[in-house]
Amino acid sequence: MANYREQGNVVCFGLQRKYRSEIEIMALILEAVRHGGNGRYNLMKATGVNFSQLKKHLQNMVNLGFVEVGIKENKIVFKASGDGLAFLAQYNVLREMLANAFLKTKPEGIASKNAMRLPVDFALVQNSMYKSK
Repeated sequence: MANYREQGNVVCFGLQRKYRSEIEIMALILEAVRHGGNGRYNLMKATGVNFSQLKKHLQNMVNLGFVEVGIKENKIVFKASGDGLAFLAQYNVLREMLANAFLKTKPEGIASKNAMRLPVDFALVQNSMYKSK
């Protein structure tokens, strides 16, 4: 998984890795390239997708303007753009809202067994929520 260094926690569902949506994979890629300098192999390890899937997702994300491509030490590296970080922050807000709704509607044993905590940078979330367009 991605290297999480930020502060704060958000509850997320215990989803099976096999059935991840395009949005989830995009969020994993953005989390992995947040600090820049990641090559394709590291992204494959962080997201758990194969090379052809990663290539497709990266191309879509570059076209959307979420990821920037650069060269570092004769290697292709990827970095999250401002739009990509804003998308990631909004994704984390939505994920937190869904997790809170899930925890309110499920019995205590089910929620604590199937949920796990992932760190989130709340300053990034707040900054992107109030960013003027």
